[in-house]
Amino acid sequence: MAIVMPYLTESGIECERAYAIVQEAVVTKGDGHLVMYKGAVYANEAAYHDGFRPVQRFREQRFELDLSAEDNIIQQAYLHLKTQPGFEYAEDDLVIDEEE
Repeated sequence: MAIVMPYLTESGIECERAYAIVQEAVVTKGDGHLVMYKGAVYANEAAYHDGFRPVQRFREQRFELDLSAEDNIIQQAYLHLKTQPGFEYAEDDLVIDEEE
């Protein structure tokens, strides 16, 4: 799973169809279930699959896990990411690559 969107990096690089992936998500149990996740943005899907470095990384994203939701933790992370600045126009890329 990934999301695709137009993206402008902090360096001013415009990516017409950037490819963002959540790489890690960790849940901490306290008063609730806090999820912290991180990931990367690639220039496009081909750059990701060809092993190029990301044009940007995102870290320290946080949200409260919804235990009653049908979506798993990674799906909820993507839903949360799409509410963050720079990711508002993202669309799901649900194609499953056989190599992954």
